[in-house]
Amino acid sequence: MGELYKKCTRCGEVKPLNCFGKDKSSKDGYTRWCKECRKEYYRATAEQNKRRAREWYYANLERAKESRRRWRQANREKDLANKKAWYYANREKVLERNRQWRESNKERKKERDKKYYLVNKDRIRELQRKYREENKDKVRVYLERWKVENSEQYKEAYKTWRKEHKELVRAYQRNYKARKKQASGTHTGEDIKKLYAEQDGKCFYCGKELEGEFHVDHKVPLSRGGSNSPDNLVLACPSCNLQKNDKTIEEYFIWIEKRKESVV
Repeated sequence: MGELYKKCTRCGEVKPLNCFGKDKSSKDGYTRWCKECRKEYYRATAEQNKRRAREWYYANLERAKESRRRWRQANREKDLANKKAWYYANREKVLERNRQWRESNKERKKERDKKYYLVNKDRIRELQRKYREENKDKVRVYLERWKVENSEQYKEAYKTWRKEHKELVRAYQRNYKARKKQASGTHTGEDIKKLYAEQDGKCFYCGKELEGEFHVDHKVPLSRGGSNSPDNLVLACPSCNLQKNDKTIEEYFIWIEKRKESVV
């Protein structure tokens, strides 16, 4: 039996029956249009519908936005899943578009990032802390590489940071020295600020105004088993601290009295 043919009523071409779709409502059981014509028609119709939808959207912008907002509120999980699926389907396109926007709007992005940080400061810091805690090795490798690739920028940034965080740097140095001497306890820059306020900005030993220039002294010296905790610290003027050296508080006060007696 030979191959059967049929004429497409749209393009007018005579084609084999397998080029037509099935249609139970027609006499011969096949569609009037061939598959290619049907495909072309649906494609054109889809584009036309998209265009009409866009035209309607922009002509009714507020109404469309409100409708979309209500739908998102009623279908949060579905909306999130749709966004996620769309992002991964268009990831490269999105990344490239974002990169181009950042390049063209550097100042605007800088200002926007600044505002976002101020509003979400605590949340961002917590996320950063958590990430560093969970990715210590990765963060360490990244920072080492960044310092090598941006050595001048790193030096300048570190220099500025040290100037702005003098007490924190000094506290770190004191803690480091204390660890080398196997002393217990640590303290922070905030602990030093608190001590300064408690001593009313005056030397613990002579009572003179510190005027911002002071030494952090250990009541019981580290070399004699004293701790590096806040309860073993006092703030002293450079002169008193150098005189005290590795004496305890009691020994220093006795030394002062003997010195007075010898002068008299």
